[in-house]
Amino acid sequence: MSESIPSAGQTFSLILERPQDPPTNTTLRQLPLLPYNTVADYTIISGLQVGHEFDTEVWLAQPQGSQNSPIVLKFFITSLMDPLMLSNPNAGVDRTVNDIAMCQRAAFDALWDLQGTAIPWFFGLHEVSVSDEIASLLVMEYIPHSFDTIPQYFQPCDEDIDRYINWFKTTVKALDTAHSRQILHHDIRPSNLRHDTTQVVLIDWMNDIHHFKCFVPTDPCFPVIDFQELLDAFASVKERIGKEFFLKVLNDAELGQRVRKIYGL
Repeated sequence: MSESIPSAGQTFSLILERPQDPPTNTTLRQLPLLPYNTVADYTIISGLQVGHEFDTEVWLAQPQGSQNSPIVLKFFITSLMDPLMLSNPNAGVDRTVNDIAMCQRAAFDALWDLQGTAIPWFFGLHEVSVSDEIASLLVMEYIPHSFDTIPQYFQPCDEDIDRYINWFKTTVKALDTAHSRQILHHDIRPSNLRHDTTQVVLIDWMNDIHHFKCFVPTDPCFPVIDFQELLDAFASVKERIGKEFFLKVLNDAELGQRVRKIYGL
């Protein structure tokens, strides 16, 4: 099968789902000003994750006639995906790209009350045609700041390190909430962490273990892996911030025991 590849300039007609209102007034990011629950055209403007090394392609798009509120389009396309992700009898794999997309949608639906804070606003799962191939499409909020820009917002001083630790604690709380609802991230690394200058935002919820089924995390090792990956990502920040962060977290009354247990300290 020839590959069906999205490209800049392509336009898709979508009906974006309006997210539920959060249960409290804790949401820090305003819901983007977009035409919800009605047909509107969105044009791709640039790639965020493209290339043969990826099983999905992620693009930035804007509503036609507006320069505001860009959105993220995550495409699940059969011809772009590793065949073993879809069919591998030895591993019990037999699914479609829509099965994978549904698994990820389940994470956003289960964490609806965290949208606009620790996870992006989510605008639904859609079906579109890309070069005559039917694709599944997740649409979500664009978080503009990458994790590697964090040193621009923190200095290696006690006050800023404490603020950075509070960012970590907020993200851990969101992750623990996800685990309590049987949702795993399963791919926490700096490229899947963004920030809005006030907190870290967890993107790209795979919610998918061993690439073949939605997984209920009854085995305690999987939530621990999520936590350790998050800890490693925060500690990886350069300019002394990561090192000072790790030392303080290690001695933190709330998190220290949890960290020491992971590293056998």
